[in-house]
Amino acid sequence: MIGSIMIAAMKQVAPVKRQLEQRLLADILLSPVVLGELEFGVEKSAYREKNAARLAELVERLELVPIDDRVSQRYGEIRAHLECRGTPIKSKGPGSIHAPKST
Repeated sequence: MIGSIMIAAMKQVAPVKRQLEQRLLADILLSPVVLGELEFGVEKSAYREKNAARLAELVERLELVPIDDRVSQRYGEIRAHLECRGTPIKSKGPGSIHAPKST
C-alpha cells in the first residue's frame, strides 16, 4: 500500500498530492524496501526515463530510513507477533513481502 501511495504521488494524483503537501516532508520517511520496489517498477516501465525522473524528484525530498541491526531485530519481533496472532507476513518470492492489513 505504501508503494501505491508513492506511485500516486509520482503521478501527481490530486488527492494524494494535497495530502502530502499538507504534511511536513520531515514527517515522511521512505523505506529502502519501498524504494527498491519503486525502482523495480521504473525499470519495467514503458516510460522509464519519465518515471525515473519523477521518482528521483520525489526521493530527493524525503528521508531514506537507514536499515541497521535494530531494524532487523524489530522486524523479527513484529513478524513473530503477527504469526502468533494468526496474521503472518506472507512472502511471494524473494524481495516480495506482504504485511497483513492493519485493523
